[in-house]
Amino acid sequence: MKHPKPPKRTAMLLLAVTLVILFAAAGVSLARFQNLMAASAQPETESSDFYNLHFALVVDDGDDPFWASVYTAALQDARDCGAYLELTGSSLSGSYDLQERMRMAIAQQVDGILVYPDGSEEMTQLIEEAAEREIPVVTLMEDDPNSSRQAHVGGNNYDQGQEYGQLIRQLYREQGEEIQRVTVLLDSSRGTSQEILYSAILEACEDLTLTIQAVTVDSTNSFSAEEAIRDLIMSGEERPDLLVCLNNMDTISAYQAVVDYNRVGQVRIIGNYDSSHTLTAIQKGIIYATVTVDPQQLGQQAIASLDEYLSYGRTSGYTTVDQIVITQETVEDYLAQQEAEP
Repeated sequence: MKHPKPPKRTAMLLLAVTLVILFAAAGVSLARFQNLMAASAQPETESSDFYNLHFALVVDDGDDPFWASVYTAALQDARDCGAYLELTGSSLSGSYDLQERMRMAIAQQVDGILVYPDGSEEMTQLIEEAAEREIPVVTLMEDDPNSSRQAHVGGNNYDQGQEYGQLIRQLYREQGEEIQRVTVLLDSSRGTSQEILYSAILEACEDLTLTIQAVTVDSTNSFSAEEAIRDLIMSGEERPDLLVCLNNMDTISAYQAVVDYNRVGQVRIIGNYDSSHTLTAIQKGIIYATVTVDPQQLGQQAIASLDEYLSYGRTSGYTTVDQIVITQETVEDYLAQQEAEP
């Protein structure tokens, strides 16, 4: 059965409506294109920044107050160098570990990477991959000397050991005979750097009647580190009176263990790094003190190393920054200073 053809007037009307819609859509697109072109032609203002370089900061917790301070300082210096510094993974909804964030930075083909390495073999391989792609890498706080990183920025190991030694002496003067056994937790992945630090601790305390021993733990595995620290705290007569922790993970594990097993006041802690957990524990008197580095200097020197390498093809392999000791007497001032920073 044949369908009747629509009247000619109806067909013409439909055609006219269609043409009107098409012309309107084309007009909107053209106007949008012209607006974009006009915006791109406008001169640069204070609110519109253009960058020649793209850097990435790769850390396991970008929300940590310490790394937030490092990022703020490094961001400003990067801008002065004509570079944008991205806190890798911070704008994503999911949770990503350190290695995944490093892969993101490499995949973006950034012009330089600042990374806080965890001492794992996987991280060393990722730094090698970045080097193969001609992306310079600067390690922060902890070094990865077996990798092809271009520079390291952090504290001096000997000076840091001396700071720990002075804190041990100070606590010994305050507590007297209550401090007899001191255990220094060494990270199995750090090697020579921690041997230098430990030797500096022994040197600073050589005239004290203390028993100081080193215990090596696998700090690349949080469960192994927690178990080793728990065993030390629960070891009865062999239990240390003072635990000296040389990284953030061991500091937090020791803090949690003395709280969980009701050993607060029986096992003192000197920690490392200024995470929010550590600063809170110092305020409560659970951690005696912590040793960290100046975050502003760390960020500024890291950018300076990248800029120098990209400009001249070389840079200093090792740059030291100032040490900061935080105790219960100084923690409030330190927190106030961090909050006051832009």
